[in-house]
Amino acid sequence: MAREHEHGFIGRQRELDALQAALARAVSGQPGVVLLTGEPGIGKTRTAQELVEHAGGLNVLALWGRCPEEPGAPPYWPWLQLIRRYVALQDEDVLGEMLGSAAAYVAALDPEQLGRLGVDRPVPPESDAAKARFRVFDAIAGFWRRAAARQPLLLVIDDLHRADVPSLRLLEFIMAEADDSRLMLLGTYRDSEVVRQHPLSDTLAELHRHVSVQRYLLGGFSPAETARFVATVDAAASAELATALHEQTEGHPLFLTELVLDRNQVRAPGGKPAGVGARAVPKGVREAIGVRLNRLNPSCLRVLQHAAVFGREFRLELLQQVLADLTEDDCLAALAEARTASLIDALAESGGYQFAHALVRDTLYDELPAALRARWHQRIGQAFETAYQGDLTPCFSALAHHYHAAGAAGDVSKAIKYATRAAERAAAMQAHEEASRHYRQACELLPAGPATEARRCHLLLGLGNAQNSAGA
Repeated sequence: MAREHEHGFIGRQRELDALQAALARAVSGQPGVVLLTGEPGIGKTRTAQELVEHAGGLNVLALWGRCPEEPGAPPYWPWLQLIRRYVALQDEDVLGEMLGSAAAYVAALDPEQLGRLGVDRPVPPESDAAKARFRVFDAIAGFWRRAAARQPLLLVIDDLHRADVPSLRLLEFIMAEADDSRLMLLGTYRDSEVVRQHPLSDTLAELHRHVSVQRYLLGGFSPAETARFVATVDAAASAELATALHEQTEGHPLFLTELVLDRNQVRAPGGKPAGVGARAVPKGVREAIGVRLNRLNPSCLRVLQHAAVFGREFRLELLQQVLADLTEDDCLAALAEARTASLIDALAESGGYQFAHALVRDTLYDELPAALRARWHQRIGQAFETAYQGDLTPCFSALAHHYHAAGAAGDVSKAIKYATRAAERAAAMQAHEEASRHYRQACELLPAGPATEARRCHLLLGLGNAQNSAGA
């Protein structure tokens, strides 16, 4: 699936003008939030990337965080990504000045960063949950204010509809305390998933109380933009083909990408692209993605199917543990084929990959039989245990997710254990909403009977404390 940025950016001029104007206001000390919304594959992330490129020319530091489509990430994951990326770009002196007393609070959320943050130990927990969360939030908000005073910041959070509730609460707090910071936050989300009861709805209302909030709903390309897009992918494409594709797709960028590339595989005699009526247009994006997956070698498809069970992102070393019968060279060859087909991208972190779009991962995952998915989730849980056997703390949420997804056919006792550990870890991070979710999960898995009454009581007490703290 070749992506639009490989062929130049097309359309979205109105939205880009508004984004650039909002960034200019933020650079002048008027912080704000801009939201790009629309259906999957409509170009939200690509439009955000275009603003990031523009920000580089203004000496604005752009940082990117993503809310994972699948469970298993620790609380505050998009914020941890943003902070990690900031930390990685700064030398020790600057980092110490920017973090200040916030370093110990950040370390409490992300113990893996202890050494880099220059602190011996994270801030100790305290009994008053409301005060503890306020101090964590205030420390992190202060850090971003200091960082923005040194250099204007563009913080991008992709897929806000998937954000955990603690991350949304931290977003509200940071923007409420932004004052005259040179800070812009750009968020993307799928509007179809944010109903009135969705946590993001409350966050959007809260943000409007404190800062300027602009929201743009992205639609499909116009007929002229569709023609330009088709021409960038296939210079030999006719105007008739571009018109037909626009009628079939309503200018949806991802659907157009799949269909144009798919049609390029069908050649009439003499090497010319096949005509408009040469074959039926697939009914949807998933069907178009499926056609491209069918062209992969079986070994490549098998590797991608296992990777899809990890989630949108996956790491080579863990994937190899699950596919023990394949050598490292076999795995790398399969991933190279998938990258050539533009189905996955390499991440900046060594050995890290992600699916080019959530729909690619979803198509692979949803096609797997339920029993097979459960078995592979169990194997992935075991792979995490092996890889992190020295300290499982960073992956409690992932372990809870995979052992829970393994279901009754897996190790239920481990599913309960890791859900409990993930709940306790979330509570220590002042992520009480996530702690509640994990405690409920552990309670649901715990068998009924006298032998488990004491443990159920412990879980219910934890759940009650987490719920009270979340509502404090």
